[in-house]
Amino acid sequence: MTDLFDNDYHLNQSKTHHGVDGMNAPFSLFTRNNDTQHALPMLHSNNLFALGREIRIMHAGEEYRLRLTRNNRLILTK
Repeated sequence: MTDLFDNDYHLNQSKTHHGVDGMNAPFSLFTRNNDTQHALPMLHSNNLFALGREIRIMHAGEEYRLRLTRNNRLILTK
């Protein structure tokens, strides 16, 4: 599987994070390998949608759905 993040970020999977719903999050935090750049972490959509064309996202106690359309576009709904 390809790396989930670009731009010199990697996942720190040694720690556990409990999400808003109390379930363990799939990853806890990301860290920089190189502090010379100030870049944001990048998620690859092919990793997000590896198991299907729709994912659920918990944010501030609310569930959102991120869907990949037939035209390869993303739709976020509450």
